[in-house]
Amino acid sequence: MVMLSRYIRLISKFFLRDNYIISAAAGLGFCSALAVTNKMENSLTMGVGVVFVTCVSFCLIYPFKKLIIASGTHHKITLLMIIISVFVTIFSLIVQATIPRIALNIKAYIDLITTNCIVLAVIAEGLTLGFWDAQKKILKACLGYSIALIFLALMREPLGFGTLLNFRILPESFPVVVLMITPVGGFFALALWRFMLRPLFIKTGVVYQENVLQEKEEATDAETPMKKKEARI
Repeated sequence: MVMLSRYIRLISKFFLRDNYIISAAAGLGFCSALAVTNKMENSLTMGVGVVFVTCVSFCLIYPFKKLIIASGTHHKITLLMIIISVFVTIFSLIVQATIPRIALNIKAYIDLITTNCIVLAVIAEGLTLGFWDAQKKILKACLGYSIALIFLALMREPLGFGTLLNFRILPESFPVVVLMITPVGGFFALALWRFMLRPLFIKTGVVYQENVLQEKEEATDAETPMKKKEARI
């Protein structure tokens, strides 16, 4: 039981700590997360795409990291997007050739992986780290993003369509929640997941990013009167 609890704690920290969708306040990657998660098949495809594109792109980018860093911020983003777009196109063509039905639904969002802020952020940060440390961080961020998509789809597809992976799991008489089909429903699903997972976050030591920021602000506010008092003395 102790070992099981330990594994749950480790897994929770790996996938949920600093998760850009579920537990972080950064607001990165929300656009695609809210748009594609009304169906589980869309979420799985998008998750695989982000993991593939980010990891493979970084392998090509890393050997030229000194050149890319030296090019300056604006040129760096442009160069990263050009390289990322190559692998996005490859993944998009693979999806269109193998699962055209899903490609028809989310092709626009697959193409937007090029400008996905999570992808750009973790690759840019990875350029300041060693290769394997960077790949570990990239994999953690992308798998966390994929897990978040799956969580949202687990709630939205059954409530919106009464199905999961196109298999009916709720009776046809069950009233569907039309709101969950729309992108707006993603906000409600995200709020519900955060509410339900909060006890797990607290128990496993996964701290919300907004709480960390609040603690820093409180510490700063507490120091300010003392500094003023010392200045008067």
